Amino acid sequence: MKSVYIYTRFSTGQQREESHEAQERKVRQLFDSLGIDHTNAIVIRESAERGDDDAREAFVAAVRRGDVKEAGVDEQSRLSGGLGIEALIKDIVFHGGRFASCDGIDTNRPGWEDLVLQ
Repeated sequence: MKSVYIYTRFSTGQQREESHEAQERKVRQLFDSLGIDHTNAIVIRESAERGDDDAREAFVAAVRRGDVKEAGVDEQSRLSGGLGIEALIKDIVFHGGRFASCDGIDTNRPGWEDLVLQ
């Protein structure tokens, strides 16, 4: 069954757990503006400072299985962290999913590929 995902991440000791909450709020507001129901969204919180790779691996596995209906992040760079962001987003789209970020990417809009970090 395809699900809606919200992905949050921080990577330095300067950031606090509240950073996850702020990112999640922004993505939920984005989803509201796009008409995406996020009531039962799966929230993945990665804190790279702690070596929290399980969260990222769970999300990537969901993408590869085709389980992602919609995925959102506040900034695409939150998701990139060593991954091939372009390939990951294309995998979401290939499986019929949608990716959106608060920094302007929406794979339902023409030209989204030009906005993705290489």
